[in-house]
Amino acid sequence: MVDLVNFYTDSRDRCSQVIEDIQGRYGVVITIHDDLGILRLPDGQCLLKQRFYHMHPYCLLEREKRPGFNQYCNDHCSTGVAKRCHVDQRPYLSCCWKGMREIIVPIWRNGIHHITLYAAGYRDKKNNNAPDDSFSKTIRDAYQELPFPDEDTINEITRVLHTLGLGMLQEIDNARQIESSDNARKNQIERFIYNNAHQQCSLKDLAEYLFLSPSRCGQVVRDLFNTSFQDLVINERISRAKHLLLYSDLNQEAIAAQCGFNNHFYFNRLFKKVEGISPGRYRQQQMD
Repeated sequence: MVDLVNFYTDSRDRCSQVIEDIQGRYGVVITIHDDLGILRLPDGQCLLKQRFYHMHPYCLLEREKRPGFNQYCNDHCSTGVAKRCHVDQRPYLSCCWKGMREIIVPIWRNGIHHITLYAAGYRDKKNNNAPDDSFSKTIRDAYQELPFPDEDTINEITRVLHTLGLGMLQEIDNARQIESSDNARKNQIERFIYNNAHQQCSLKDLAEYLFLSPSRCGQVVRDLFNTSFQDLVINERISRAKHLLLYSDLNQEAIAAQCGFNNHFYFNRLFKKVEGISPGRYRQQQMD
């Protein structure tokens, strides 16, 4: 019998240590955007609690002093980087609104964009994106202290981050398999929901995946889980939404879209029905 508590602890410690090793070796700061809200273990705990926010000292510099700072960051990451990663599977070198360059590594698996890894921070060799006079002297001076990117090092970091991203997904997979290892069919259903909850999926889709008729598939789901397929999907989406509410700066509309809800009004209504409070109230309570 696997000691699940120790297994989950080992998974978290292992991933955290690898990230610390990478940061120490290359002098970068790693951030992970959990685009689907899936980097959580079956016990509900986050795999990496401190890695979802950009914590590079240059990112944090005067964060509370400049109006619109958080919105600029969200526009860059949630709009600019996210949109590009959703359509392009290749890593690339990005430049944020403060001029810092970051290595962006989207992690795709089975045709799905799961997570995005960032490694900050560098400056442009030609200073094309250096902060102008609208920024404080403190920020301008800090920018000049950032190192120049070295192509060989960037390529090496990119490969390492890609391996790290796939490894984290495997840690989650291993944990989920142990949780349902007593029943192969149950594991198949859970894996299907895990891989498809972010998009529209139906009992018919699951039935085709399991090579069953929809009626037979519905009965199998109810026998194994004592609930309907739709309720399983909703529970997974709500769990992902709760995760993103706690560990991301995404607004509710973006969270609703990334978790598979048709619109944020439906998301708000359903979240309150399941959790007893609104998404906004849930986020506020957990942060207090």
